[in-house]
Amino acid sequence: SPVNCVSLLGTHDSTQMIIAGGQDGSIVLWNKEGKFISAAKPGSGSVNACTFDQALSENPVAYIGTVDVGVTIMKPAKLNIIATLAHHTGAVKAIGGMAGQRLASISSDDTIQCWSWSQTKA
Repeated sequence: SPVNCVSLLGTHDSTQMIIAGGQDGSIVLWNKEGKFISAAKPGSGSVNACTFDQALSENPVAYIGTVDVGVTIMKPAKLNIIATLAHHTGAVKAIGGMAGQRLASISSDDTIQCWSWSQTKA
């Protein structure tokens, strides 16, 4: 399946994980050596955006934007879904992670959503 997005956890000289999202709705995670870790499908539609919360490198999360679900928050190691943020009415086109469990998403519904969440509540 064609890849729509890719993101690195870490910096250019200390990459820890690589995540990619595909047109078929899949998310694939690799370690820094390119070894496959896990794969998942957070929804049934295309994955348009993916990024890591860089501030949570000790306990990382990935933010996934899809055509059908909205924004999904996942634990990278096994790609477990810990929360879904579904306030967009259109496909999520881009996600920007901000420090400390905050993110922004933009959608084809012509809105930008700013999110704040807690791992203790998710």
